[in-house]
Amino acid sequence: MAWPIAEAEMALLLGQLLGATQSNAALAVFQSLRRSTAQRSAILAAAEVALNDTDNELLGALFNVHRAIEAERNALTHGHFGTYSKLEDGILWMDTQSYVDTRTRLDRHLVLNDQELQKLYSNVYYYKERDLQQIFDDVKILANYWYRFIQYLRSTPTQRAELYHRLCAEPHIARELEKLRREKNR
Repeated sequence: MAWPIAEAEMALLLGQLLGATQSNAALAVFQSLRRSTAQRSAILAAAEVALNDTDNELLGALFNVHRAIEAERNALTHGHFGTYSKLEDGILWMDTQSYVDTRTRLDRHLVLNDQELQKLYSNVYYYKERDLQQIFDDVKILANYWYRFIQYLRSTPTQRAELYHRLCAEPHIARELEKLRREKNR
């Protein structure tokens, strides 16, 4: 439910980088780029021209945060769910490839041997309510990060330094900036 808000903020960012005065134009271009990799590429290409090195570094950290949260969201969205009677406070999850493989095996062998069962179990994970809440919270935080990055880009020079430090102090972003800087210094 919260993911479209994060994507809308990215469309607004693209509009900001392109200097678009109408958000409808930026949104139309952004939505025409169906795959998230194409959307990121468009933003990065515009940023390369429109932003300085410091701002591009911050954008890179934001994209790393985005990728991590998107991966968890995509797994949740595109996975297969089930229940287990001995797991009352959670829900089982399996990726599509493992699910199809398991279904194929079950169709061929009505009974799985111990080795096949262990392989099946190794591909089953579970979510508890707090896990699902954390994913939801992270998606909302991501949308907020994009919003704040746009506000930072639109800010006056006197506001800019303070907004930059606030963004860089966010735990997700701080972690990714540290990784980027460590890689850069190798």
